[in-house]
Order: sequence, then structure tokens, then C-alpha cells
Amino acid sequence: VDTFAVVINVPEVDLTSFIKNPDASSKWNGWTTEGSTIGIQSSQTWQNGGNYFRLGNTSKNEWNSSMQQTITGLPAGTYILSAKGRAAEGVEMELSVNGFADTFPATGTVGGELTNGWTERSLIFTTDGQPFVIKVSGSANSSGKWMDIADFGLTYSNASNASLTVNMPETADMAIYKNLKLWLTSVSSKLSVTTSNAHNYG
Repeated sequence: VDTFAVVINVPEVDLTSFIKNPDASSKWNGWTTEGSTIGIQSSQTWQNGGNYFRLGNTSKNEWNSSMQQTITGLPAGTYILSAKGRAAEGVEMELSVNGFADTFPATGTVGGELTNGWTERSLIFTTDGQPFVIKVSGSANSSGKWMDIADFGLTYSNASNASLTVNMPETADMAIYKNLKLWLTSVSSKLSVTTSNAHNYG
């Protein structure tokens, strides 16, 4: 039995420029906030410096905070929203867009994929060409709590122009596979590969 690798190549286009002030370089410009905000912080640690947004209230026992922005002018399609975040222990922090959401771990300034508590989250979502809202929200039930968010990114994922690359082992008898066909399909942003012998790889 031969083992071969099927690589799905999906073209992506960086559209972060459609997000106003994604890196906190212009204070809160472009963002609508609700609840408690602490301010713009500097010197995030996964790269050399840079600003980030801090929400919450370190002196209030209970708070709810959010920041959001409406994105316009983009066609229907599949997109990827990303951001880096961290939160104090006990904070519930969420990144959301168009009905899709994911949470950030609340470990304070310890651990995280990017060190010092920072973790990156990405959401794959679809739009019908209408404006959509990107949002970060969080809450806490005790004092001394905060949450940080930075480095928003937006990418267009062009699955309709995806391509396949098949890597065959050098020892494979190519005559066996001369009539083999592969189909690449996309359903609800999930790509799958089907061969002419009815094996599915998705």
C-alpha cells in the first residue's frame, strides 16, 4: 500500500487594512467601547514593542466591557479574523464575528502561546457581502481584573480557487494511479478531497 500526501493550497489575501486602527496605534480611534476601559498600553512582548488595548476595571468588583467595529466594503466570501489577547485569571474574554466566537485563556501574564499570557485566536466565517461586526467582550466578578487585545488581522480565504498538490513516494508504481482522479470540494468552508475509488479525505 502506497502512502501519499495531498496538500490543499488555499489562496489568501490580507485585508487587515479594512480594520481601522487594528494595532492601537491611534488610541481608541475606529472602535466603539462599552463598559470599563483602562487605556492603551505599550510594549507587548511577542515582538519588539507595540501598543495594545486594555479593558476592564482593576478597582471595581464587577464589570462588563466590550469594543467593536463595523467592517464595510467587502464582498461575500469566507474570511479569517485573528487577534492576540490575554486576560487576568477569572475573566471571561471572547472574540466574535458574524455569529462565530472563541474564548481566550485567562492566565494573567503567565504562559500563553506567545509568552506572558498572550495567545492568538482565529475565526473562520462567511459573509453575504453585508457589513459585519468584529467584537471583543469580557466580564469579571472580582476586583483587580483586566483583559488585553492587540494585533487584529483580517484575511480573505479564496476556497473557490484552491488547488491540490499530490506528493507520491519515489517507490510508487505510477502505472497503478494513471486513471486516479481527485476532486476538491468546499462545503460550509470545509475543504475535502475525494478520489475516484471513493476514498474521502477531509
